Amino acid sequence: MADISRNAANKVSLDTAEAVQSVKSLKAEIQSNTAAWKAQSATLKAAGDDLASIKSKYDGLAGTVDKQKTLVSSLKSQMDEEAKSTSKNSEEYAKLERQYNTATTKLVSLVSQQERLKLLMTYKQLALLVSIRRLRIMMN
Repeated sequence: MADISRNAANKVSLDTAEAVQSVKSLKAEIQSNTAAWKAQSATLKAAGDDLASIKSKYDGLAGTVDKQKTLVSSLKSQMDEEAKSTSKNSEEYAKLERQYNTATTKLVSLVSQQERLKLLMTYKQLALLVSIRRLRIMMN
């Protein structure tokens, strides 16, 4: 009987360690992805290609949003598991809840940024089309 309890405790401990590592790796992926699209966007903007810079940001944010959604989901799962194994008043649960709230807030911010970039990209595309039409009219 003691072996069963010890094995169960070891399994919970290992599962928790794997979940923590998963969250850490997701956070690292998010940071890496963000750094990559910011660098690419800055390079394009420095080259004078505003539309490509905005598109790069938009596409990069899409990847970051996906990874952030995965992080939020993972943290929610960990919170649910913690609530089952201990209680919602535990220190670990409170820590997970803070991380979950922070990740959710960041997700909302990222989605908002992405929406603003989509509007900006549409505006820039329309401005480019208007400029092309004016140029064609002047050439005729």
